[in-house]
Amino acid sequence: MIEPHVYQAIAEVVGPDFVSDDRATRECYSRDPHPSVTVRKMNKDFATVPDLVVLPSSTEEVQAVLRIANRYKVNVIPMGSGDNLTGVCIPKMARTMTMDLKRMDKVLEVDEENKTIRMQPWVSYARIQATCMKLGLWNGGTPAAPSSNNAVSNVLAYGGEYQTALAYGLGIRSLHSFTVVLPNGDIIRTGSHGMSREDPTYWYGPGPDLKGIWEMGAFGGLGVVTEVVWKLHSWPGGDWPIEEEYGHPPIPKNHRFYWYRFNKPEDCIKAAHALCYAGIGIGCNIPMRSVNAMCGETHLADSFKRYDEGYYENFWIYIITAGYSPRQLDYEEKVLLEIMKENNGEPLDEERRRKMDNYNFDGFRSGNFVRWARQGIYAITAFGRGPVEIMAGVHELQQSIVKQADKPVPSMNSTWPWYYAYDRGYWWVDERDLYGDQLDFARTMLPLVVQVIRSTPDNPSGYWTPNEPHGAWFGPQIGPNFHLMLRDMKKVLDPNDIMNPNTLVFVRPKGKKPAGQKEG
Repeated sequence: MIEPHVYQAIAEVVGPDFVSDDRATRECYSRDPHPSVTVRKMNKDFATVPDLVVLPSSTEEVQAVLRIANRYKVNVIPMGSGDNLTGVCIPKMARTMTMDLKRMDKVLEVDEENKTIRMQPWVSYARIQATCMKLGLWNGGTPAAPSSNNAVSNVLAYGGEYQTALAYGLGIRSLHSFTVVLPNGDIIRTGSHGMSREDPTYWYGPGPDLKGIWEMGAFGGLGVVTEVVWKLHSWPGGDWPIEEEYGHPPIPKNHRFYWYRFNKPEDCIKAAHALCYAGIGIGCNIPMRSVNAMCGETHLADSFKRYDEGYYENFWIYIITAGYSPRQLDYEEKVLLEIMKENNGEPLDEERRRKMDNYNFDGFRSGNFVRWARQGIYAITAFGRGPVEIMAGVHELQQSIVKQADKPVPSMNSTWPWYYAYDRGYWWVDERDLYGDQLDFARTMLPLVVQVIRSTPDNPSGYWTPNEPHGAWFGPQIGPNFHLMLRDMKKVLDPNDIMNPNTLVFVRPKGKKPAGQKEG
C-alpha cells in the first residue's frame, strides 16, 4: 500500500474528496472486458487493483500529483473516457495509482472565427456537438464509438479514423495543439501552442514538433494531455433531424447515404480504394458482417440466425456525402456510380438497406450507435492501419489463427473485418473483433489475441496490445523503427518509468524486467 504521508500530500493537492484508497472504489478500476484482464482476474492477480484512485481537475493539479509520484516512486495510469476495452488502464504492478480525468470536463473556449474549441480531455463527442451545434459548427464527425466517449482519449488511443476526404479533419488532423504534463511534472505545449497560444489555426508548429509522440498511441506512457485545441467545421445539415421511428433515423439535410454489395473482396476493396482516392464523400467504410447482423436485428438470437443463414453478406460498403452545394453532391454521386459500375458493385436491396438505417447517424453520433450492444466478451485481435490492398491476406492469416481455438467459438468470429478509410483511403483501419461469453471464452480468446499480435511481420496492421512487443500502428508510414524512437523518448521523458509501466513493453527501459520479476 502507498504510505499515509503520500496519500496526504496528494489529498492536499486535489482535495480529500478526490483521492481514495477505499477497496470497493479501487476494485471498480480493476477490470474491463478484454480477455487479458478477465483471465488475470480468474487467476486472482491482485496487481489489477490500484492502490489509489486520484481525480485531478486542472493541469496544475496533474502537475503536482506527478511530482509527488516521482518523489515517492508511485506508478501512474492516466485514464480518459473510462470505457477502456483493451486492458491499457489496468495496473500490472504494485504502488500504482489510477489518475481518472473525469473532473477535467470543461469546454474552455469556442473560437467562432477560427472554428476551434479549446477543452479539457474529459469532454465527450456529445458535449462537443451540443456546444458547437448552437453556433452552426460541427466537430467533423465521430468514429464508431459511443457519443459518451471522450474525443481526446479516443483519438489518442486509436488515432481518430472514419473520415475519407480531407473536407473534414476528424482525428489527428483535428487536434491542433496539446498541453501535456510530462512524467516529471514539466509542462509542454505543442502544435499551435508551440507558435502562439493566441493563434490556433496551425496543425503543427515550425520545425520539429513533439505533438506526434502523443498522437501515435503512447497510451499514457509519456505524460498526460490536459488541454487541446480541436478544429471545428461548418455544419451543412440544418436542424438536427428527429428520429420518429426507433432504429430508422433520417439522414441530415445536404447529406446522402449509399450502400453497395459485392461478390468478391477484390472488387469491394478496389471500389473503396477508388472512392477514397477520388475524395468522394466524408466517410467510406466496409462494415463487419457480424456488426451488420447485430445492428439489423432486434434480438441477439435473430442476429446469430441471420448471420449463419448468410443474410448479411461479407462485402458491403457504405458511403456518406455532404456539402452545401447540390451540384457538388450530384457530381460526387456521378463519380460514385461510375466507380461502382467499374468494380461490379450492386446497390443493396431495399429490405436490407432498410435494416441498415441504424448507420444513418454513424458519422454524426447523436446517440449511442447500436453496434456497441455487443454480446459477451470484447477482444480486439487486430486494430491497426495498413494499405487496403493487404487486407484480404491479413483476414486469411487471422482466420487461420482463430480456427486453432481449443474449443469451438461462436460463428461470428469468422466475419470479415471492419475497414475504416483513413486519410482519403491511403491507410485503412482494420478492426478484428472476437466474440464469446465473457467467462466461458476468456481463456480461449486470450491465446488467439496474443498469437495474432505476435504474427505482426505477416500481419502489418497489428494493434498495440498490452504486453505484446511489436511494430507501431502506422508501420511503414512512420518507419520500421518508430517503436525504438518511442523507447528513447521514454528514457528522456520518463526516466523513472512511472507512467503506465509494463503496458507497452517495447518502451520498457533496457534491463527492466516485467512485472513480478526481480530486477537483475
